[in-house]
Amino acid sequence: MSKREWLLSMQVAFTYVGTVVGAGFASGQEILKFFTRFSPYSSVSIVLSSILIGFLGHYLFSLGASYQARSYLDVTRQLFGRRYARLFDWVMTFMLFGVTVAMIAGVGALASEQIGISFDLGALLTIAITCAVLYKGMKGLLIVNSFIVPFMMSVIGLIFIRHFGSLSKLLQFGSQGLFPNLSEVNLHDPTIWGAAGSAISYAAFNLGLSVVVLVPIGGEIQNRTILKAGAWISASCLCLLLLCADWLMRLHLPGLFYFEIPMGQLSRELGSLFQYVFFAALWAEIFTTLLGNVFGLVRQLPIAAGMKREKVELLAAAVILLLAYGASHIGFSKIVEHVYPVFGVISFLLLFLLLCPAIVRKEPY
Repeated sequence: MSKREWLLSMQVAFTYVGTVVGAGFASGQEILKFFTRFSPYSSVSIVLSSILIGFLGHYLFSLGASYQARSYLDVTRQLFGRRYARLFDWVMTFMLFGVTVAMIAGVGALASEQIGISFDLGALLTIAITCAVLYKGMKGLLIVNSFIVPFMMSVIGLIFIRHFGSLSKLLQFGSQGLFPNLSEVNLHDPTIWGAAGSAISYAAFNLGLSVVVLVPIGGEIQNRTILKAGAWISASCLCLLLLCADWLMRLHLPGLFYFEIPMGQLSRELGSLFQYVFFAALWAEIFTTLLGNVFGLVRQLPIAAGMKREKVELLAAAVILLLAYGASHIGFSKIVEHVYPVFGVISFLLLFLLLCPAIVRKEPY
């Protein structure tokens, strides 16, 4: 690939990562609930989930390219017909709104726990910035993620290095069970099957929601080499980030179960300056997922002749965000614990439906 193609692949990868890595991931709640609690099988579970994210992400990009899709509705109408596409759309809208609520709840919890400002102020400021970026459309989405994702990866890497301190400490911890000893694996252990199921649920949940961003990216970029590279670069980045965060939290169990923002607690131990750096990274990652979700919701709106799409989408985004803000007071950790697993199952079913036409009709992959 040329230098320009590599650059575009990285932009695609960072946008994919930014869509997946939201409040649940960056705060540590998702990692704790989906992976770390299944220790010592959490690392294997993370690798499995990352492979699924790469494979299925590439497939969704390819679907968008095949149908030159502007939104995921262009694909579902072609695959399922208008009646079933409408049902698919209603389910996706419900899930996207639910995760938007979780993102705003995460911003509010972050603001109050980490820097001492009110839940409401943190949430409303983020809503205003989201509306401003959404006015720029797909271009704004790609550019914002190209800056935010590398910053967030650097911050998690710094926390990891500061806590482990040296390679010898990491190797010592590794010898105590980063990965399970194959000779001691018992297939009757429910933890194994819980870890496997959670890996699939995590991948399905995040991919099911990422459909609204990945399909339009595939439709706009078209180049399958760039899309394939972007999918697997993003899967590799996510795998590395998940492993680092999982190993960090396993060092501090069971105490982290009692915090809304577990990764924030780890950053607090490194000093007040680093705590503010982590706040910026975590806020940015919540922001990118919030951006992707609302982008997907407004992108599917029908626009009447003579109306400016940008203004209609901006108004719709503001209404969606304010409604989500009203529902966000339920509490971030409660949403992640009780709602995300249910969405994971629904997303798995939706992804299965998207894969079926490829199996039957041999869609290009």
